[in-house]
Amino acid sequence: MTDTNTPNESTPVKKKQKHIVPFWSYENLRSLATLILIVLVLRSSVASLYKVPTESMEPTIKTGDRLLVTKLNYALKWPFINKPIISWSSAKRGDIIVFRTSSDRYDLVKRVVGLPGDTVDIRDNVVYINGTEQKKTFIENSEKVLFDIRDNRSNKLLYREQFDNGSHWILNDINFPVGHTLRNKGPYTIGEHKLFVMGDNRDNSSDSRRHGEIDFDDVKGKAQVVIWSWFKSLDPSERAEQLTPIGWLRTNRFGHKLK
Repeated sequence: MTDTNTPNESTPVKKKQKHIVPFWSYENLRSLATLILIVLVLRSSVASLYKVPTESMEPTIKTGDRLLVTKLNYALKWPFINKPIISWSSAKRGDIIVFRTSSDRYDLVKRVVGLPGDTVDIRDNVVYINGTEQKKTFIENSEKVLFDIRDNRSNKLLYREQFDNGSHWILNDINFPVGHTLRNKGPYTIGEHKLFVMGDNRDNSSDSRRHGEIDFDDVKGKAQVVIWSWFKSLDPSERAEQLTPIGWLRTNRFGHKLK
């Protein structure tokens, strides 16, 4: 007797057809939208890349650097509106921060010089904090640091400036007018929840010496490291020395930690 529930060997077995989801289906679009939202939230509240278009922080940060800016150093903020949910730290003197005030069209990157309660005074291009001179040392053999800056390197003097327990590069112009108001500013008494910021390229930076202190809530994050760097000089005479085997990529700055 033949079992009627058992398929005959000669009877073809139907294959289960695979359900193909169209690319523009609701499921795919929903997954894509979710992914984009997650990326935007992380970029807004956790970390993002920042392109440096100007010379104001040279030679520490060079024109064409792409920086990793971390957003959780000081606070957790609501995505997209830069308002703190909870704060756990304040900026330290010497931190390199990215911020945007209500009057700025673009994000700016500067170094923190004055903290709440500090008195900042600039005399003949020397910074005094609470009456104490922040010493700077002239660096004579500076070609390695200056060779690919964009802001007229032949007109620059290079120094190491001391802040608290660390030091950093700063630039001064050789031919800058003696006694210029940008080199003699203050004293400023920094208000509560405020910061006084300056660019390391001291004679070519629009910072707190011109526009006053910034609100700490305007800080978007701390610049930590150069992810990659690209530069093409506007001066044809400099292009040959800046060109590497892979174009104008500054491979020596990949992963360069900022301080």
